[in-house]
Amino acid sequence: MLGGYGGNSRGSLNLRLLRNSDVIVVSFSGFLFFMSYWTITLYAYKYFLSIGLGNYVAGFTYSLLALLGIPSTLIAGYIIRGLGVRNTLSLFEALYGISTMLLAVITRELPLMILAASMGFTRFIITPANSTAVSKIGGELAGSVTGIANLFWQLSGAIAPVVASIILINAGYQLLWIVMGIIILISAIVYQLTLKIQ
Repeated sequence: MLGGYGGNSRGSLNLRLLRNSDVIVVSFSGFLFFMSYWTITLYAYKYFLSIGLGNYVAGFTYSLLALLGIPSTLIAGYIIRGLGVRNTLSLFEALYGISTMLLAVITRELPLMILAASMGFTRFIITPANSTAVSKIGGELAGSVTGIANLFWQLSGAIAPVVASIILINAGYQLLWIVMGIIILISAIVYQLTLKIQ
């Protein structure tokens, strides 16, 4: 916990927070996860069209990437309390990473809809788990930790299109999903092996 840091200048406080290993882990792993998430958000609909889904089906399948987030958000707290923050992040990010890689091989309408729905459910367990991790790490300084973590999480949104475009130009959608899935799995492993909070 970081509550013991005193009232120094904001710059000094941020430097101290950046030396905390859990702050680094949440910022770095969150960056990896959200870079992949933004890639999915930006390109999934175009991908669904490219594999032959009609406009309506592609749009509906795309919406499933978020639709089941409604019930999963409601039960996220129970899951986080039951598994702990670290285990929740590592488990559900691993599931999301594997699901992302499956986008490269599942192209039939119904299986793809089921996959997209499961990704939506999983995604909205990860988000509150990230927020819970930040609050546990920061204690009374949770606002400052949130600011640092959000800097990296938002930066991922700027980098994701660049990375995705390079992969798409050189290799296509299938490799894009595989690479993004691997990145998410790396994030899950980093959480499991290095995050100190439970």
